[in-house]
This record gives sequence, structure tokens and C-alpha cells, in this order.
Amino acid sequence: MSPYTNLYSSLNPSQRRHLYDGLVHLERQLASLEAILAPAAAAELFPKYADDLQGERRRQVQAGIAAARAVIAQTLAANAIAPEPPATGVEQAVRAHLSVLELAAEEMGARSMRGYGELAPEQTEQLDRLALTLRQAMTAIGPAPINSAGLPSPARPTPETLATLAAALGAATGTVIEAMAQALAAAAGESNDALPLIAGDVLVQAARATAAPLLGVPATSLPAADIDRIRWRLDAPRWSPLGRDAALRFRRQLEPLRGDIEAALRAYAVRALTVAAPGTPGAQN
Repeated sequence: MSPYTNLYSSLNPSQRRHLYDGLVHLERQLASLEAILAPAAAAELFPKYADDLQGERRRQVQAGIAAARAVIAQTLAANAIAPEPPATGVEQAVRAHLSVLELAAEEMGARSMRGYGELAPEQTEQLDRLALTLRQAMTAIGPAPINSAGLPSPARPTPETLATLAAALGAATGTVIEAMAQALAAAAGESNDALPLIAGDVLVQAARATAAPLLGVPATSLPAADIDRIRWRLDAPRWSPLGRDAALRFRRQLEPLRGDIEAALRAYAVRALTVAAPGTPGAQN
């Protein structure tokens, strides 16, 4: 008979919970140790461990794991401890893990690379394409989302969809610059610090308006554009010109930013597609 028979029932509820959780932790650590001993899968691209545990040493560790697990099993049996049923289903666990994978893939985009140095417009677009491709690959692991009608959702956007949307957004650059100039001219008396926000709001609204009909979603469901990638250099006139004169002054200041503005518009394709894709969260303002 185990020396620990009836120990569990003699403890108070908090002590029983502590003992139970401790046994669960030990078992899960043993399972993790077993996973370390398992040979790396042939398809694994970044093996975590070099397999240097061979022969008798490997058999010794495996036997030790089995013996340790047997002690835990004996403790459960001797104290009539019934393992609690799992609180989380595999479906929920898969979806939670996929969310982490999708966010990690999104971090490969140009927005997260900004802190490591400047990027050329073509590098920005390539990184954003890569991030979208990786995110879609991660999302495709899971089951197809079901829409409100009980039918599988449409296929996720392809790289070709991204290219088409990016081209349409880039083609709107001239129109956006003109709208920015008009909005800035109408904001007489605003400080220099406020000017990028005014121009940026124009870009966001234009990007949403361009992307929404192409994606078949409401403009209000789409996220804000990343206006921080634009190296803003805007100054309010020292005097207050009105109408055409004010718009002309701001148009001249915006023209050197054309490349940055176009890059921001084209990069918006990834953000819009990420939100418009089936099963993804709503807009992030």
C-alpha cells in the first residue's frame, strides 16, 4: 500500500488544489521532456536541439520518465484522485494558436521593420507581400471559417489580389495629394504639428474608399492606414493665404513626399486584405 494513501482527503480544499496542480505540472513537464527526446520531424526547418543523446543514456532517460509517471499514477490511485476533464477543446486550442501564428507572421511586415532602419519603397512592398503570404499560410492550417448562413466562407485573397489592390491604391496618389492640399488649405491657423494628422486623415479616408469596393466590404470596416511611414515636412505659411494660393503652397510641399505617400497607399493593401479576409478581426482604428 502507498504511504500516501488517504493523504489527499485529509487536506483542506486549498491544499488539495495545490497538490493536484503540482501533480499536473509534473506530468506536463514529463510530457515536455518526452517531446525533447522525440526525433526532429523531417520537415522541421529550424530544429531546436542537436540529437546527441544516444544508446544507453537515451534508454535510461526514457525509463526514468516512465517510472516517474508511474509514481504520479500510483499517487492518483491511492488517493482516489480523478483527473479533471479538460476545460479546453482541441478546436479552441488550435484557433488560439493560429491567432498567435497569424500575429507573428504579420510582424514580418515593413511596419515592424521600421525600428531597424529605413526601407526603400520596393523593400516595403516586398516585406508587406511576404507578411500577407505568411499570414495566409498560417491561417490556412485551420478549418475553413463558417459564415452566418452556415456555409464555408469565400477563399482568402491571393497574392494576385494584393497586387491588384496595391496598384489601384498607388494609382490614386495624385488624387490624394490634391485632396491633402485642399484640406490643409482649409485648415487655416492650425499648428505645424497638426498638419500631418490632417493630411494623414485624407489618406486614410481615400485608402478606405479605394479599397472597399474592390474588396466588397464597407469602408468603415477597414483599418486606418499607416501614416507614420511618411516623412512629413509640412509648414503652415507665415501669412494666411486663402483659396488657390494656400492650396498651391501646400501642393508644393506635398510633391516631394509623393514617393512616401504612394508607398503608404500601396502598403495599405496588406492591412485592408488582412481585415477583409474571412475569419479575421474587425477594423483596427
